[in-house]
Amino acid sequence: MMRSARSCYRAFMMATIACTVVAVTGASAGAQQTLSADAVPRIIDLGTLGGKHSFPYGINNDGTVVGSSETADGHFHATRWDRRGRITDLGTLPRGGQSDATGINARGVIIGTVYVADGIRAVRWDQHGRITNLGVLFNGGISWSAAINDRGEVVGTATAQARSGQFIKAVRWDDHGRMFDLGPSDHWSQALDINNSGIVVGVARNHAVRWDRNGRMTDLGTLPGGRFSEARQITDSGIIIGGALTADFQEHAVQWDRNGRMTDLGRADEISSVARMANDNGTVVGSMETSDPFEHHAVRWDRRGRITDLGALPGGSSSGASSINARGLIVGAANTATGQEHAVYWDSRGRITDLGTLPGGTNSAATGITSSGTIMGYSRNGLGQFRAVIWHLSHNAR
Repeated sequence: MMRSARSCYRAFMMATIACTVVAVTGASAGAQQTLSADAVPRIIDLGTLGGKHSFPYGINNDGTVVGSSETADGHFHATRWDRRGRITDLGTLPRGGQSDATGINARGVIIGTVYVADGIRAVRWDQHGRITNLGVLFNGGISWSAAINDRGEVVGTATAQARSGQFIKAVRWDDHGRMFDLGPSDHWSQALDINNSGIVVGVARNHAVRWDRNGRMTDLGTLPGGRFSEARQITDSGIIIGGALTADFQEHAVQWDRNGRMTDLGRADEISSVARMANDNGTVVGSMETSDPFEHHAVRWDRRGRITDLGALPGGSSSGASSINARGLIVGAANTATGQEHAVYWDSRGRITDLGTLPGGTNSAATGITSSGTIMGYSRNGLGQFRAVIWHLSHNAR
């Protein structure tokens, strides 16, 4: 199960561009411009716990990165890299096997998953690296975490039992580690994100839903004629983004305002789109198909839903945006004229910069950016190994 999960992550990361269904016809001329070479930040290899590979899963505004790293004996352990690049093995539970650290809040509290003999356990590490098993809904069940807010509240999913068998349920853990079943009782559900007000979003009964602090659930609906929607992120300002299927089964990026009103961010010409992240200002980034089904471009939607094609690298055909910070700086990946996939950065004017790879490497992707301009991502090195990396934007590059 651990190998399968990590393989899926690698496939997703390496295919952020190639497999993300998204873009618009005709890149803007401004989006094709590239910053000067002296503005390109230096790539920093965060290293491993003695093995070959490491993967970054989360970063906070302090610049602390969390993820998973291979040890000298070939196991993967949850890992923390501080802002100076110092590495810490966060370990596993007693009798636990491998582990991943998947998120970190502003206080340095980390969430993740440990793979034990009888399944999977959601866990939390405090600022000192002490691990807590967040438990399961019943003996023999499994659980995994999805997100943590700055209060230390965690949301995720756990298996539940019914007469017909097991199914998955959205759950929330408070800052003391107590678990609450968010429901509903008669159908599968998943909690995917929580903001600092304690509002949770996810999916239940095949519809995007929102739970308030008291656990009351609101159905956020679907697109006209569509049968599925999913809420994937909620900002501190209450803006929700996700995806929904149209009547003809195309996925469209969607947004809900604080009152739960849905806006279809997609286009009406049977082109698919994906929303990856929103900032508190209501700017959303993701990708959209072009008129060529084999190409897609990174896009940005402003708070009114107006779309901007962020274009691609010179000579390249596809790109995808994965993260945006409070200042509107965007990161993602794009293919080059030679077909490689490189981490890229878009400044506030939409100009794209190729962030490159580790020496001798062929592929990279940027997956997160802090408010101060530290970029998290991964790169293959000259030996074909995957490494967690960071880039620090200079003041001029911002």
